[in-house]
Amino acid sequence: MVRARGQVRDGFPDAARLARFPQLAVQSAGSALIAVGVALTGLADGPVGYTASVVTWSLGEVVVAGIAAGVFANLAPAHARGRYQGAFTWTWGTARFGALTLGVTTYTALGPAALWWTALIAGTATAAATLALKARIARRTAHELVA
Repeated sequence: MVRARGQVRDGFPDAARLARFPQLAVQSAGSALIAVGVALTGLADGPVGYTASVVTWSLGEVVVAGIAAGVFANLAPAHARGRYQGAFTWTWGTARFGALTLGVTTYTALGPAALWWTALIAGTATAAATLALKARIARRTAHELVA
């Protein structure tokens, strides 16, 4: 309930403010918030801790909402934007399903600590990798603007 209320109340106005910043920096920051928030679940031992966890990763989700799709739209040639968005959406959904399945398996087989530490490490590594793409994406968009 806290998560849904916060996203509906805060998510949409923040999108306009976040649009002023570079997309990959926003995506990376949001991804890091998600990683930290999910990992905080492993430290939570009561309602306050769980609420802090949910608020943190939900804030991250609000931050990244639409950014990745925007990056793909900017990279796609005009005539192929629908295909790029379709492939992106399919991949994103498949990854979420895989993450849920892998998360349950990790939690069951290796224990909760392994899950929360893996979420933190993988999530922050992904945030860093997103920033590392900045130069490649800049070259690609510059090339397409010239062409």
